[in-house]
Amino acid sequence: MIYGFPNAFGNLLEPIKAKAGIAGNGQSELVEALTGLRSVKSGKIIFMGKDITNKSPRELSKLRIRHIPEDRRAMGVAESMTFGENIMMRDYFKPPFSRAGILNYNFISKHAKELINKFEILTPDI
Repeated sequence: MIYGFPNAFGNLLEPIKAKAGIAGNGQSELVEALTGLRSVKSGKIIFMGKDITNKSPRELSKLRIRHIPEDRRAMGVAESMTFGENIMMRDYFKPPFSRAGILNYNFISKHAKELINKFEILTPDI
């Protein structure tokens, strides 16, 4: 639930449970704040009874909070990286993707191939 976002929605006394509307009404900014991509200047974000205001995307990922951007090509992928590098970006610092700070490209490639086959993904590279 979201409390007290006076700049965006007026002074809220009731929590927001869902938000929908037309482009330009602050949806993207709200989602970015909820997922740690934008800092919250006032108010707070409560998730399952815990204040998650201004937590990092990595901290929020541990709570299973994720962000799928509207423009996935501009914000969702790094075009200069391979498919395998893109899919491990969230977990690059954890085994089996890396060990002692060194990326495990054999595992990354194997994992990418498995996902490509499982979900029939069309990609120019692995």
